Amino acid sequence: MPRSVLELDQQQLQEWCIAAEVPKFRADQIRRWLYANRAGSMDDMRDLPKSLREKLATEFTLFTGRVVGHQVA
Repeated sequence: MPRSVLELDQQQLQEWCIAAEVPKFRADQIRRWLYANRAGSMDDMRDLPKSLREKLATEFTLFTGRVVGHQVA
């Protein structure tokens, strides 16, 4: 299972961008989508190129947990 992109701090995300041959400034955009805009999926990050969203989706997940039950009081 891919690790969560939320596990990466700013520096690690910038290093991933450099290794993936993506401009380093994209790390700021990704973090903005994650924390300010609360993206629910990589596809929600509409100002990122589709190729980058696809690369993110193959290497990372947004959430590592899963809901096993929902109860209402």
